[in-house]
Amino acid sequence: MLVFAFGFNDAAHKNSDHPQVELELSVKTTCKIMSQAPAISKVLRIGPTPLDETVNTLDGSGGRWLMYNEEIKKYDHAYANQMKIEYRPLYQEYLVSPRYRAALVAGDKVHPFDDGYAMIAQSVTNWDAWRKLFRP
Repeated sequence: MLVFAFGFNDAAHKNSDHPQVELELSVKTTCKIMSQAPAISKVLRIGPTPLDETVNTLDGSGGRWLMYNEEIKKYDHAYANQMKIEYRPLYQEYLVSPRYRAALVAGDKVHPFDDGYAMIAQSVTNWDAWRKLFRP
């Protein structure tokens, strides 16, 4: 089983006013990967998650990062409308979830603390597409 999640890092701005990977190229690359992946394994896709924008501007060893939920949302919508591989969006649901927001604050505001990852795991394992792949 392969579960892919694209978009979050592509949408991030590193040392630039532009996303690391422009939306059109990100979708094109994702489509290419997704067209080949089913030959290797069963495949599902999950969408990117939001972040706590108060983390901006993030200066790290890799440079200066800016990340915006509106950018992530654009990538999420673009991915959702591509390919015939099942897609589980998380962005909108998690953007308004007090539980996920708390997990982001407990983490580093980009990556959630444990409870946020538990939410993601629960969303995936309760997803009909996931369950269909594991029926005997």
